[in-house]
Amino acid sequence: MGTFARYTGSMNIPEQDFETFTEQMIKILNYGGMMDIETVSMYGHKLPLLKPVEIVPGGSVSFYYNYFEDNNWESAGYDAEECRLWTNKIGSFEFDYVILAAYILYELYDDDMGYTLLNGELIDSYPFVRWFNHLLGTNFSMEKYRNLWE
Repeated sequence: MGTFARYTGSMNIPEQDFETFTEQMIKILNYGGMMDIETVSMYGHKLPLLKPVEIVPGGSVSFYYNYFEDNNWESAGYDAEECRLWTNKIGSFEFDYVILAAYILYELYDDDMGYTLLNGELIDSYPFVRWFNHLLGTNFSMEKYRNLWE
C-alpha cells in the first residue's frame, strides 16, 4: 500500500499560460524542497549531489527526493512541453504536500473542472492557494468552485 495523489481534470492549460504555469510549477517544486540526485565524478570518486528541480533540454524534469523531509519516494516528473505532472507513491509528509500543491495549481489554470485527490479523497485547496499567493505574488482565488453551476 502507499499514498497516491492525482488530479481529476484534463490538465488542459491554455497555451498562452504554458510559460507562466511552468515557471510557477518549478518554483513550487523548488521552494517545497523537491530535488533530484546527480552523480558527479571528482578525483576518481563518484559523489551523489542534490540537484534542484530545473527544466532540462527536451522540456522535462524528474525528481524523487524532498530536502525538508530528508527522504526519497518513487519518482515523479513534470513535462514542460505538455504541462503534465506525473507521480507515483508520495508518502505522507513534505513530499506529499508539495505534490498536492503542484496538482492544485492545475485547479487554478485548467480550462475544465478538476479536483485534487489524495487516496481518492478530495483535498481542501484553500491553504495551498494562500501559499501560492504568498510565494508567487499572485492573487489566485477558488471562485470557479463557488459557481459550479456555470
